[in-house]
Amino acid sequence: MANISKTRTLFGFTSPRTLEKVIPEIGLLSERFAGQVWDKETQKEFFESLTESDFYEGTRQVKNPDMAARDRITRAPKSLGLVQLKPSISLTAAGRSLLNQPRSYDLFTRQLMKFQLPSPYHPFKPEAGFRIRPYLELVRLVRDAGSLSKTEIALFFVPLNNVTDYPTALGALLNYRKAKKKLSNGRKAYTQSEFDRVLTKLYKLEIQAGDFGTRESKTSTLQGFLRKKQRNLLDYADAFLRYLRATQLVTLEKSTMRLVISDSRRAEAEFLLSSVPREPASFAILRAFEDYLFSPDNLPLLTDDVKRLTQKLATLGITPPNGATSTELQDLLEQGTVQQQNKAVEAIEQGLKHYQRFEEVDGFFDRITKRGELQDAPMWLEWNVWRSFTMMNYAKHVTGNFTVDLDGAPLGTAAGNQPDLELDYGGFQLIVEVTLSTAQKQYEMEGEPVARHYSRATQMAGKPVYCIFVAPAPHPATVAHFFNLNKSHTDFYGGQTNIIPLSLRQFRKLVNRAKEGAFTEPAKLEALLKSLLAEGRTCQGENRWLQAIETQVSQWLA
Repeated sequence: MANISKTRTLFGFTSPRTLEKVIPEIGLLSERFAGQVWDKETQKEFFESLTESDFYEGTRQVKNPDMAARDRITRAPKSLGLVQLKPSISLTAAGRSLLNQPRSYDLFTRQLMKFQLPSPYHPFKPEAGFRIRPYLELVRLVRDAGSLSKTEIALFFVPLNNVTDYPTALGALLNYRKAKKKLSNGRKAYTQSEFDRVLTKLYKLEIQAGDFGTRESKTSTLQGFLRKKQRNLLDYADAFLRYLRATQLVTLEKSTMRLVISDSRRAEAEFLLSSVPREPASFAILRAFEDYLFSPDNLPLLTDDVKRLTQKLATLGITPPNGATSTELQDLLEQGTVQQQNKAVEAIEQGLKHYQRFEEVDGFFDRITKRGELQDAPMWLEWNVWRSFTMMNYAKHVTGNFTVDLDGAPLGTAAGNQPDLELDYGGFQLIVEVTLSTAQKQYEMEGEPVARHYSRATQMAGKPVYCIFVAPAPHPATVAHFFNLNKSHTDFYGGQTNIIPLSLRQFRKLVNRAKEGAFTEPAKLEALLKSLLAEGRTCQGENRWLQAIETQVSQWLA
């Protein structure tokens, strides 16, 4: 565990960024390293194996791979009781259950609700004042406040380290909203003043002593110190929001991006708030704590009770057979949940047909690219590109491989071993890869995986396959990589590839041209893709190819 002795606030798990990514990572750890000692060499080997896996997303070259491995395993997986690293590497009962059961959100709920501060894994001196189950109280705050923005989580939840201070935190949040609502302008400045007030109180001793250095940087001014701490609060708020969404107890309002209790899971949330003790549990020895933490079924959920589970099924229109066991009822609930998700997605699709929401969908790209505007902007980019293709219509299927919650809101990005989007146009197939990464990092993260996804799709399709790669600005190294793969025969990728890089501006132009040109014939889209690829295979250099892409996209269907 990282040194938390000087921590003044709650801390969220920032690696991996979404809790669902823990599943394949602990699976890899168990498969290849079970029984081994968790030391620097093992850590380096694990991180190397991780970067070579199909599901990994991130930088593959790091200065300290052992530290990167610890970042992935000793924080969230260990803290949530999914892995045990001493005396040797093994999965706990909870970790094994996570790999084997379809309802990961139930297991995530149990383990997050058990997470507490202090604990034998996260001890604090009594004067530090930590006494809280953070994720339980965050559910409570969402319920009591009605909704929460990331900024509100940063200001009023992350500093909440003791459950007895909850009423004060809730009151401060409501007063902040009232004061902000009265302002006709200057709301941004008011929020900044609130951050300064909260941080000045939290770090009073450091400020009085002029101790502005932090573990990550040598900040020398009060202003720099406060901004660094403010970024920390926002990073932790983002982490809490992401992890709590894995329970599906909460969702995001699509218009405001505020966190709310999911209407579909409100009963489950209320059950937890009324049944889980607010005070952290006490443990005489480490073994007792680990027995509690490692169990996958010792924190009751509403769906563990047959009567309540039957009532929940009734709300989904499902009547179970007489004498059904709890497990059989939970399987029925899982089927009903999938149907509910599908219906939510279908409702979104119907609302997009015939460009009914063109202005909202097109304008949403501006929110995605505006720094700090959205939580998990890459996820929203996948979702909005999916919405754009759905709006264009005339594909037999437009499949977004991102995950969604019960309300149809995106929950996480597509897994690293599959394309972001897959479209079937009958006579040909299109896969789409999107990214917000920039500079050299874009090439490192996307170059090989995009080509690999294209190759795999080609092997499975039995028809022509094309790939569109969308980024705010495709990096020259990425463009050069695709340009050469398209021109040359590469056995590893099954021959020449058909990968076309588009800037986000060009993609928006493509959708706009489809709307203005009354796009109804998939053959016209395929003709454009073929023309762009032919241009790339005959022109001298990738820069001329980019110029041709700009011209042809702008003139499509004119």
